[in-house]
Amino acid sequence: MLQPVEKPDSEDTESGDIFTKSGFCQVVTPSPLGVNRDKFLRLVADIKNRKDDYNAQLKNIILASMSYQLDDKENSERSIINELFTKEDREQNKIAQKHEETLWQARLVLEIGKILDQEEEEIAKDLAKLDNDTTELLDELQGDTPYGQEPKLAQAMEQLKTGLRVPNQGNMKKRVQAWQKLYNEGNTSAEPLLMTTSKDAADVLINAYEKDSGIPLVQITGMVLPSLLGTTEDDPAALCQTFSSVHEPILEKLATLLHQLQHQDVTNGLPEYIAEQFSELAQQWNQAIETTFPQDKHGQSPVSITIFPQRSCSSLLTQKEKNNDTNGIMLCAE
Repeated sequence: MLQPVEKPDSEDTESGDIFTKSGFCQVVTPSPLGVNRDKFLRLVADIKNRKDDYNAQLKNIILASMSYQLDDKENSERSIINELFTKEDREQNKIAQKHEETLWQARLVLEIGKILDQEEEEIAKDLAKLDNDTTELLDELQGDTPYGQEPKLAQAMEQLKTGLRVPNQGNMKKRVQAWQKLYNEGNTSAEPLLMTTSKDAADVLINAYEKDSGIPLVQITGMVLPSLLGTTEDDPAALCQTFSSVHEPILEKLATLLHQLQHQDVTNGLPEYIAEQFSELAQQWNQAIETTFPQDKHGQSPVSITIFPQRSCSSLLTQKEKNNDTNGIMLCAE
């Protein structure tokens, strides 16, 4: 799981994502801030607490927050040091500073985007609960719902999800570009698979690939995932552990097919025998999902698998080494 800036250990343990806390996912920071982390986190906290127009804030933030007011002693020391540098050295320092400012701004774009996403999700949950409570009360008054029957919160959440405000294509493209800048700077190991819950973000990568490569990509559909984990009293980590243990053969089959797709020539489309294997697997997978995560309780999201012929996942994010022997694979749970 990618994050734009490393978080304090206390925050990781107290308010981290349920999947990282339970060990199902590991957090990766492509380009860590290091000694400037606390300064950046204070800036993000200030932005979040203001509750202003985040887009306006981002435009108005002067990246002087990266610097600080020097006292007389520090100014004197800086002047002496500057005298020791040549003009070429000073120009290189300016270029380096500009580069750091670009990365700083990329992190801000992603952090503000995350704040907006979290607020939209909280609004959706509150509205869904309100709608669910109202419906349950009316049903009980009319005698349509037996007392004690579990409310259909999942249905209300699913309906509200479609009405959530999502970033426009331009803003989502800026988010993806911000990730690319950070990923390009880091030493993150190459990953064979990307996964996103944003169809808009997936479309940005897909459109860029199609425009640049001229090779048709391949998409596989038909599988689903639960969409509302954490909205019920059930422990989502425990449910995932149960699914992993009970349906291990299905998970192994999926991993084998995905690995095969990395090295399969798909420039002329998906071979029929692989398509048939995925069709069979999708039926088994969806039945297993319904058993552990009933749709009326946990919702459902369609999953698309996109194969980028001759373009690894690493090159999709770094825009380097565009021609590869392996295919990149992206899973998108809408």
